[in-house]
Amino acid sequence: MNLIKLFSIILSVLFFIEDVISLSSLEYQCTFNFFNKISNVSQEFYYDSSTLLYDFCNLPLTPLNALVSCDGQNVVSIRATQTKSNLMSPSDIQCFSSINKLNIDGFKVSKNFLLGPFPQSLESVSLLNGNSSLFNIDIGAGKSITIPNLTTKVYLSGPLNIYFSSLLNVKKFTLTTQTLQPKYKINYINDLLENSTSFESFFAYTHFIPSMNNIQMELLQLTLLPGTDSNSFSAFSTYANVTSFSLTSSNSAVYPFPVAMASIPISTNKNTGFAINYQIDTPLGYIDLSNYNESLDVSIIIPNAGNLFNVNGEFPFSALPSALTEFQFENGNFNEINLNLFNKKLSFLFLRNNNMGGIIPTSFPSNLLSNDISLYLSDNLLTGQIDESWCSIDIDISNNLIGGQAPSCVVCNYLQPSTSALFSGNQFTNLDINNLENCTNLEFNLSYDNITKSLFLNGNNLGFFASSFTLDNPKNWSKSIITINKKFQIKKSLTATGPIPRGFNITFPYLPQGPRTFEITANN
Repeated sequence: MNLIKLFSIILSVLFFIEDVISLSSLEYQCTFNFFNKISNVSQEFYYDSSTLLYDFCNLPLTPLNALVSCDGQNVVSIRATQTKSNLMSPSDIQCFSSINKLNIDGFKVSKNFLLGPFPQSLESVSLLNGNSSLFNIDIGAGKSITIPNLTTKVYLSGPLNIYFSSLLNVKKFTLTTQTLQPKYKINYINDLLENSTSFESFFAYTHFIPSMNNIQMELLQLTLLPGTDSNSFSAFSTYANVTSFSLTSSNSAVYPFPVAMASIPISTNKNTGFAINYQIDTPLGYIDLSNYNESLDVSIIIPNAGNLFNVNGEFPFSALPSALTEFQFENGNFNEINLNLFNKKLSFLFLRNNNMGGIIPTSFPSNLLSNDISLYLSDNLLTGQIDESWCSIDIDISNNLIGGQAPSCVVCNYLQPSTSALFSGNQFTNLDINNLENCTNLEFNLSYDNITKSLFLNGNNLGFFASSFTLDNPKNWSKSIITINKKFQIKKSLTATGPIPRGFNITFPYLPQGPRTFEITANN
């Protein structure tokens, strides 16, 4: 063995020993005791017979079961799988001076474990695949969980009641179950009569809609388990301080719309939107959601409304928030919709697959006229015709009954597959791909902007996508749409070198008369 190789081996051993003994003696003993109590430390970590120490801070023998992260002489996070029947207690963790995260799979804990006390440094605890008796904790003054970020996945050993008074110090809370059809019920009881609290996020499986009195919530996500109590939906009248929430179902059950939200006074309503991903039952009457503050942008997402969510076959909303920026109502069933319900703040309107009939406005509605709007109306029963005012809109009207002459922006670009997909399945009289009229009104000019150091292609019928035309040396360019069919920004790509040229060849490959290439130069 040569000296260089021998020296390299000695260095490796020295560095290994340094890593092994990097933990302070107290942190090392605390780590050893912790793993020795809940699992088999000798099967999870390397043991150095020369130092008689386990190497906790480096890659373990079974990284999927156990992993320790260290910062200098201290442990900062632990992930472990509990395999022994010993009950883990807060005292097993108190000896860590800087631990920040604790993740235990298959947890078994002592009574009132969640009440601690824990090191002040501990911010996040994840307890997975253990007994729901974890939450059988004492309730009362000073009996509150002190962990800011708590994630749990449990199997139910009986009915589970979680009191909000025990979560006063929790900011991020998650509770799921090992099955989406648990044998017992889960309920969140709002016992906050004198106290108030706030959450950044609250993700939970539940059989009841919890009250949000005296609670501020940035993001609430509830998964409704089979047998969820529909009467508890009246609690939505207390959701004034819930900034955003989503509701989803674990099965195909039909649940009500949270109509009690409509009773929240506009002066106190801080909600900025919601998402509902379950089939919605027939409401008793039209729903008025005009009780939203016009200074707050609102988003409403209903991707799977179902066949029942209508009022005698009509669109179920009589009024929508005045500051509505995104509205999605898809896979539903209603006759037609009054587009006057929306205004110019709207950026996204998705109304796909609703059996929606009626006549599409020939000119794009003035109350919606915005170059930034996306309007998806595919797979419905719309009739009528559209004119050139639709050309600058991000639209999808495929698979309807719209007829007449398609506007020139569609004809000029219809041979591009991504464009034809937006308009096909209708009754336009001039979109026979075997007999398309030539594109005679393609217009364009180029200008240079010294501020952005980019070029702007302006014109008419330029395309619905940045891929509607190509440039010389395409890898040197980055194209983006400013206004569909009318204005595109052209920049140098990150790999291009040198100054941006003021002219080039531009090719439109999808014209009905065949590809055409033009030489173009900036006019300034």
